[in-house]
Amino acid sequence: MLDLLRKTIKKLQKDFKEVIEVTNSQSELLLGKVDFSEIDKIWDNFDKFCIFDDLKDLYLKTVPEISKFETKIIDF
Repeated sequence: MLDLLRKTIKKLQKDFKEVIEVTNSQSELLLGKVDFSEIDKIWDNFDKFCIFDDLKDLYLKTVPEISKFETKIIDF
């Protein structure tokens, strides 16, 4: 039983080291790829962006109404 626990602990330690290595390598890749000043600019303007589907819904709601109004003005 004690031997099984030791093997399990060694395996957990090995797995944990692998996780740390992968995490470190990913962190290094991100540091090389991401310019944090650019991320800050995006984040500062985040409230100015929307999801395309939201924009499409807005378009579909407004354009027909504007078109109706335009038709009324032309008829007048």
